[in-house]
Amino acid sequence: MRGNDIIGHTGKKGITMDHIYSIIMFCMSAGLFLYAFIAKKSGFNAILRNYAVSPKDKQAYASEFAKLLAKVACLFLLSGIIAPFGTGSVIIWISVAVLIAGFILLMKFGTGKLMNLLE
Repeated sequence: MRGNDIIGHTGKKGITMDHIYSIIMFCMSAGLFLYAFIAKKSGFNAILRNYAVSPKDKQAYASEFAKLLAKVACLFLLSGIIAPFGTGSVIIWISVAVLIAGFILLMKFGTGKLMNLLE
């Protein structure tokens, strides 16, 4: 039995921390996809925003915001999919590294269109 089994010393294979991590990532991804869908359909008023933000085209801003949010949700989904394919904490660290690298790439290359829509 692996050391990170939640069931304990019963000898039965239970839910492991790898599974818990994946479940959490899938829930985060589902929540972000739902919010992206709501922001896309409802428009600018559905976006929680800083009142200093004033986009030139509110509908285009809401659309780009929803796309960026969906990309973030994909990062959580990818991280959750990777986690159960290995054993131990190494695969969790790989999943977290994929998540962090994805965030860095999105911040570097994914926010340009969104920022161009601001006044």
